[in-house]
Amino acid sequence: MDEDSKDTSKINASTVTNAAKEVYEGKVALEAVERVGKNVNIKGVVHEVMYKDSFNVNPLNIIKGKKCVLTKATNACRDDLVVKQAGKVVGRMQLKDTAKSIGKTVKQVSSKKYAGTNLIGTKETKQAYDVCVKAGKATQKMKSSGISSATTARAGAKALGKIPKADVLVASAKGAGAMGAAISVGIEVVSSGSDWLDGEITTGEFACKVAKEGAGGGLSAAAATTAGSVATGAAATGLTSMGVGAGIAATAAPVVIGAVAAIVVGACVKKVFDSIID
Repeated sequence: MDEDSKDTSKINASTVTNAAKEVYEGKVALEAVERVGKNVNIKGVVHEVMYKDSFNVNPLNIIKGKKCVLTKATNACRDDLVVKQAGKVVGRMQLKDTAKSIGKTVKQVSSKKYAGTNLIGTKETKQAYDVCVKAGKATQKMKSSGISSATTARAGAKALGKIPKADVLVASAKGAGAMGAAISVGIEVVSSGSDWLDGEITTGEFACKVAKEGAGGGLSAAAATTAGSVATGAAATGLTSMGVGAGIAATAAPVVIGAVAAIVVGACVKKVFDSIID
């Protein structure tokens, strides 16, 4: 494969990655709205949906025949999710995205409200909760879902048709940038690795190519994440001003517009970066 073809494939890979992320978050936003409507606390439901999905795509759970589902009641007191196997409930979970209101969660736990269920929090929620556990304010253990509160806030804003707050945009951009960089580095290692092993490029040239792709992929992903969020909020505001503000269609249209914006911006940023750092 010549260099031009390689560069094009890398830009396409970056675009596909951004697209997949935006499409998935859009799917989660729509599912959350279908479950509870445009609730101000929808990011908690977003967390539940994302954890459910991550559980169900885990190969080990698939092999064991385990499936995670949302409880039928949207206002369940104890269990947000249940795990089923062979038609029987084999696991129960209470999901928390309450890093900024951890005191309330600790009080609920201390009152034994969640006894008998597995407590699972976002990365930030678990960190805040563990501080309380060390201080002796709670004894029940909490597991991390591996999902950031910045991610749930961003997807939640999409569901509500709003532009996320500045701190959420910054955190989301950082997270997306790190992931984009990691993916791009992996692609470049595979792409240029054979040239390096065949002696067509030096070790220094190989290292520079990997570093360049990491930087470009990270910048592209961060820009795409921000553009997607802003475009979704702007589109929703426009629809509301025209009197279109209810129903799944009013949520879906801005999400689609945001996804397209993210894909276009991400691809453009990657292309410009590659043309500058050549």
